[in-house]
Amino acid sequence: MLNIHYLRIKDLLRIPARLGVVKVTSAMPLASAAIAIFIGSLVLLGWYFDIEILKKGFPGSPATMKANTALCFLLSGLSLWLSQIMVVQRTSSGEKRRVFYLRMSRFCAVAVAGIGLLTIIQYSFGYNFGIDELLFQDSPIVLTTSHSGRMGVNTALCFTLIGVALYLIIQTNKQCKYWYAQIFTIIAALISLQSLLGYAYKEDLLYRIALHTGSMAFHAALTLMTLCIGILWATSKQGLMQVITNDSYGGVIARRLLFPAIIIPFAVGWLILNGERAGMYDVGFAISLFAIILMIIFSVLVWQSALVIDRLTRQRYRAEAALKINEEKLQSFVNANIIGILSGDIFGGIYEGNEEFLRITGYTQEDLVAGRIDWRNLTPPEFLHLDEQGIAQGKSSVDGACVPFQKECIRKDGSRVPVLVGFVLLGEEREKSVAFILDVSERETALRKLQESKKKILKLNQKLERRVTELQTLLDMIPIGIGIAKDPECHTITMNPTFAKLLKMQPHENASLNAPPDERPTTFKIFHESRELTEQELPMQYAAAHGVEILDFEVDVVHDDGTVATMLEYVTPLFDEQGKTRGCIGAFLDITERKKTENLVRNHQKWLEDILNWMPIPIAFIEPGTARVTFANQAADKLAGGEFPKNKPAEEYHTVYHCTDAAGDRIPNEQMPGVRVARGESLTGLEVDWHTSEGISPLLIYSDALPAIHGYPETCIMTFQNITKLKQVEKNLLSSCKNLQLLFNTANSLLSSQEPVELMNSIFQELAEQIDLDVYLNYVVVENSPMMRLSSYIGISEELAKEIEILEFGQAVCGNVARTQQPIALNHINQSTDPETELLRSQGITAFYCYPLMTQGRLVGTLSFGSRHVADFTENEQGIMQAVCDQMAIAIDRANLINSLQTQTEQLREANRMKDEFLAVLSHELRSPLNAIVGWSHLLRIRKFSEDQVAEGLETIERNAKMQNQLIDDLLDISRITRGKLKFNPRNCDLVPIIKLAIDTVSLAAQAKEINLHFYPYSEESGELGTQTRQLASSVIVSGDSDRLQQIIWNLLINAIKFTPQGGNVEIRLNKTAICSPELKSDHPQLTKYAEIQVIDNGVGITADFLPYVFDRFRQADSSSTRSYGGLGLGLSLVRHLTELHGGTVYVESLGENQGSTFTVKLPLLEASRNAQEQKYGEGSEKSSSVPLGSSDCLPILEGEKIECELYRQVFSCICLNPLNQRN
Repeated sequence: MLNIHYLRIKDLLRIPARLGVVKVTSAMPLASAAIAIFIGSLVLLGWYFDIEILKKGFPGSPATMKANTALCFLLSGLSLWLSQIMVVQRTSSGEKRRVFYLRMSRFCAVAVAGIGLLTIIQYSFGYNFGIDELLFQDSPIVLTTSHSGRMGVNTALCFTLIGVALYLIIQTNKQCKYWYAQIFTIIAALISLQSLLGYAYKEDLLYRIALHTGSMAFHAALTLMTLCIGILWATSKQGLMQVITNDSYGGVIARRLLFPAIIIPFAVGWLILNGERAGMYDVGFAISLFAIILMIIFSVLVWQSALVIDRLTRQRYRAEAALKINEEKLQSFVNANIIGILSGDIFGGIYEGNEEFLRITGYTQEDLVAGRIDWRNLTPPEFLHLDEQGIAQGKSSVDGACVPFQKECIRKDGSRVPVLVGFVLLGEEREKSVAFILDVSERETALRKLQESKKKILKLNQKLERRVTELQTLLDMIPIGIGIAKDPECHTITMNPTFAKLLKMQPHENASLNAPPDERPTTFKIFHESRELTEQELPMQYAAAHGVEILDFEVDVVHDDGTVATMLEYVTPLFDEQGKTRGCIGAFLDITERKKTENLVRNHQKWLEDILNWMPIPIAFIEPGTARVTFANQAADKLAGGEFPKNKPAEEYHTVYHCTDAAGDRIPNEQMPGVRVARGESLTGLEVDWHTSEGISPLLIYSDALPAIHGYPETCIMTFQNITKLKQVEKNLLSSCKNLQLLFNTANSLLSSQEPVELMNSIFQELAEQIDLDVYLNYVVVENSPMMRLSSYIGISEELAKEIEILEFGQAVCGNVARTQQPIALNHINQSTDPETELLRSQGITAFYCYPLMTQGRLVGTLSFGSRHVADFTENEQGIMQAVCDQMAIAIDRANLINSLQTQTEQLREANRMKDEFLAVLSHELRSPLNAIVGWSHLLRIRKFSEDQVAEGLETIERNAKMQNQLIDDLLDISRITRGKLKFNPRNCDLVPIIKLAIDTVSLAAQAKEINLHFYPYSEESGELGTQTRQLASSVIVSGDSDRLQQIIWNLLINAIKFTPQGGNVEIRLNKTAICSPELKSDHPQLTKYAEIQVIDNGVGITADFLPYVFDRFRQADSSSTRSYGGLGLGLSLVRHLTELHGGTVYVESLGENQGSTFTVKLPLLEASRNAQEQKYGEGSEKSSSVPLGSSDCLPILEGEKIECELYRQVFSCICLNPLNQRN
């Protein structure tokens, strides 16, 4: 039934309490940590003061301990020291100090692992992080490593493993951490042991991995071994070390065999190696000898282990036989159920128990198996200290037993039973227990009853008569009505004089309302809460029938004469020796007058409450000291959004009251207005914000204490004034002031700023602070176009701004505003489904207002504002935005006027500059031909020349005179064009002879520069346009002035020859082309035919910058006086004007400088029918124009300048005409 193994007798097993294990303390880890800290600090001092003996450990050492190695020793020692300090001072040190130790220990462990890991990475990948000589510079002559100052790779691996192990033993959340920590530590210990073997065996390969990878110094290997032992000892009760340090036979065997298994192979290997080095035998014999010795060692260890196990097995058999006999004896005793026996632990768990134990506690075997029995639940709280004392005695005693003690036990049904308890603690930690429990309730009951009986017998007779007399006197004199029922049915109730007076009866009469009919009173009835009670509901009858007490039961006795007596009734039943009711006693207290007073006070209080409730001002009464609200009128309830919180002390104010100060900070309990007035402070106009479920209400609080008067205690009175409307008025006034200030600032900025964008940005910043705006868009109308361009914006991304940079009228919200010229206000955009607001919704805008910018009835753009926080704009806010938009329209118009004025100013300056340049060029162009004319004229007068020289001089004079004449004619033509008085004689003209005549005119100039001049006329027979062919050229008839047409072609050719270098090419092509008229909108558009004249050269070309100004008057690419090409810049301007006068167009194309240029003139062609008619008309005109001026051979001359008149006479005389002078 019971697990008897819990009662093992240690003497039969003959197992000592501790099998020789050394007591595990924290001294070993602390000593190891101290050694590591000491060695690390000492080596760092050696590096600091350059002491070689401290760095090498001993003279002649082949390796030095690097600075990083010493630093790692110092950090490892600190980490181990701090972790052990936390264990030693777990209860004494404060929580903050333990947390500090924990963090520092983890930091040191991580630093050690990090240094080691970085060093391994440097070796593995050939990196150099610069950490090797971070502290100290190593000697450049050291050749034990590839990098000066770097620790060996085996040392770095050891520190990486030790850092990880230290970090793991600090963790407290996982149990498997000790296994990994100990495994990492053992690996590091083996690496350091290998280095120690290398120094002992004098084999450097054992304390460094490879050539130039760094060696492990001797004192570094010793310190690492010490540090590993300290880490293993710090976790000796967990993981792998638990097997070695526990009290079992396995621990004894491990401790006995571990040290020889390490020392003996080490010593044997050293002896064999020295023998081989001494030449006593060769390597093969040394290896075989080492193998034989190892076999002998392991054979001895196996034999020793088998011997110990055999001895333990025999002891186990003997112990099991003895244990079986004792188990049988103990089982018989347990099954006898003489006393209760149970097995459990010191934490309250109960595993097994016999039937007597279950009987005492009232539980069943199923409750025991289900684990529903706990020793702590069986023990009353006042007896728990006895259990703790017994456990302390058991742990301190040798046999684990405690002194039995008496206590009470709580049964399953809640009753208590006195018991005698004793137990024995078992197990290595003495946490298991076997207890006995003896029921002593019968003995206790008998003793108690005996004592009570003796007392009753001694005192009963002495007090009985005295009590009767005293009771009777009391009943007669007491001002409380007493009724006594002597039977369970209360058929007879006797009463004292007071009760008889209340019922208006005689004391000897029967007061029972369920008495026999001849004895039953009929002069009164009993009511409770305005309802008459039945016989069974009467308090005395009910108490006697049910055996219960009735307390504070208020009844009204209504007499036949109409009087009412209010009584407070207390009834208790009387029991006989068998515990059955034998009657009852009732006490009746007359409270009629008290009820009247209470009703009067209640009515008065209700009257006062009604008055306070009618008052519109919220009022509350507060209890001094506790700050509890005892009353609040209806106005206060309305202010609270429901019932005003009451009866809450000061420390609970934060649960029902939420008040904030002017800064928005919540007021603490001790500073709440109710608490302050309860302390005796007087508040006059304290402003707070009260937060309720319906919102926030700003209040002004007035409160003071009303002293105790008229029998009422001291009361604090507090009134509340809701200043929400006042705050709103103040807010509106402040908003109006801000709006006026904004408009004032806008007006000032409008007068001082000339940049609408900067003005809009500054105004938007001020406007956003008042209206909570996030976005604004300013669109400006594109001139002479139903489109708008985004001029400035804030609150959107640049990508979006590029997408919506151009808007057409009627597109989106801003386009609709521009089209209708009416403002649009959009509220709750996030709830809208309109496609036009999709862009606004995507930007998170909830309210949007767009206004047209109008100046002098003209639309200049739109200005819109958006908010991501406000759902709708009020009318006041829309008015402010409208006023800002109107001022922005004025600002934009003002800026446009200023820009127009500046543009005109620049144009005037440019015109003045061009005028000055033109005058300078004109002077130069006039002076140059005059110099040649004057010079040759003077020479011809003063000297004799040959005929050839005279001809050359006259030719020069004639050529320069023609240049002067052409220059003046161009100026006159420009003047006539400007004044609109240019002579124009239109008629049908064939372009082919006109072009040929112009070519003949400029051929001499082309020949002078050796320029190839080619003409490609249009030929209908060849079917090609502008091709050079031997076939006859077709006529190209246009309507125009032949002289002006020739002037157009001549100017273009002269321009091409002028800007074509020596030996260049100039082509002139004549084509026909057809262009669709864009103004005719029909299914079959009409084609307009044109004559196309192209002058192509391969000269200096035209730059892209000057190309738009080629046809401007007086414009030249180089207008300086030192320019390479002459002229006034009038030829191409004349070409453009004359071409437009003929209804044609002219344009130029050039790929750039030195790329040549192509001038194209397009003139409208005449139709075939019109061509024939107009050709006849032209011939008639020509014939009429050939009629002579007179019938005689006389030609009239209009007299003007004398020089000109003389010239005309000489010319006409040469052709046999008689000039006649006529005055103007």
